[in-house]
Amino acid sequence: MSSQTTVSVRRHDEGQLRFSGIATSHFLNDLMQALLIASYPLLRTELSLDFLQIGMLSLTYQVTASVLQPIVGALTDRRAQRWSLAFGMALSGVGILMLGLAGSYIHLLISSLFLGLGSAVFHPEAARLARKWAREKVGLGQSLFQLGGSLGTMAGPLLTAAIVLPYGQGSITWFLLVALIGVFLTVWITAAEPDQITHAATRPFRVPAGQQTSSVAHPAGQLALLFALVCAKYIYIVCFSSFLVFYLEAALGFPASKGLIVLFGFHAAVAGGGLIGGAFSDRLGTARVIAFSFWGAAPFALAFPYLGQVGAIVAAITAAAVIASAFPAIIVHAQSLVPARIGMISGLFYGTAFGVGGLASAVFGWLADATSVHAIFVWSAWLPLAGVLTVLLRNSRPDAG
Repeated sequence: MSSQTTVSVRRHDEGQLRFSGIATSHFLNDLMQALLIASYPLLRTELSLDFLQIGMLSLTYQVTASVLQPIVGALTDRRAQRWSLAFGMALSGVGILMLGLAGSYIHLLISSLFLGLGSAVFHPEAARLARKWAREKVGLGQSLFQLGGSLGTMAGPLLTAAIVLPYGQGSITWFLLVALIGVFLTVWITAAEPDQITHAATRPFRVPAGQQTSSVAHPAGQLALLFALVCAKYIYIVCFSSFLVFYLEAALGFPASKGLIVLFGFHAAVAGGGLIGGAFSDRLGTARVIAFSFWGAAPFALAFPYLGQVGAIVAAITAAAVIASAFPAIIVHAQSLVPARIGMISGLFYGTAFGVGGLASAVFGWLADATSVHAIFVWSAWLPLAGVLTVLLRNSRPDAG
């Protein structure tokens, strides 16, 4: 084996190791974020919160992340900052510490603010590095990166049910260890990443012959459609993330401990759907995967509020898996439209997801107080029908060359 081949193999192995590290750090980051939402039933009881206040917690966390992510993404496109991942982890750690020690609603809001700041600093640069280290399989790479975050989101309800519910709010501070591990991990994987001007190198956006079916061909029009689809997807997802446990308890008689297990299953479906969707987008094209995710989820979403215990759980999990398959494809599609602004585009879409989700959570909380928890699931069931917009997307794949 020649020395050039040996160096190439070594670089490939180092790239795979770094990619595994960035996916693992995404797991740790999103685990800390998930603890906030998974702790809502406990916090509602201990601090006598209403649904609007719970929604405002999500609003504070998610809008903070949404406003700052595009800014952070634009900065990392111009000059990569290898310390930003560790700094984001540290901010989330402060949020976790305050969440465990919070004795008032104001303290909870400040905790949510720090968790939002941590997410905003972490995600854009992490997404940029994930795309860089994924090399030619950007769809699969994005889905694996998403899988790391989804696994963290899944772990939140389980760990809350196993640790936080039995031992109380103070046990949340034990998860400060997660933040410390995350800080050391991100320092290690980015140690060789230079702080320098970066030029995002991505493969060109290709429209296969005979597949340009959209009248909206300009990147701005395509981005607007993708933003609308992300909004519909995340408004639907946040309704379940924030209020599924309460719905199961009020409408189907599930105690909170069992409801958290169902929430784990819901997030597991989101993780699996994202992994499959990203892999298929490399083969079938992003627009096809996005269209399938919305139209495939619609029947299950519309049926969910009218089913009994088993049927409702199956419908919720199936709809989650199918609609979640869209997000990696949406990110890759958007990144390919503006290949020189990978960090900014990633920040915009992650930020949009967080911001819209936060606003929706607050509105859903207000509506649940004014009407019922069941009503918000009836209304949110129509969101997957936003899939009608996918007829305007042009199908695309990264150039295999």
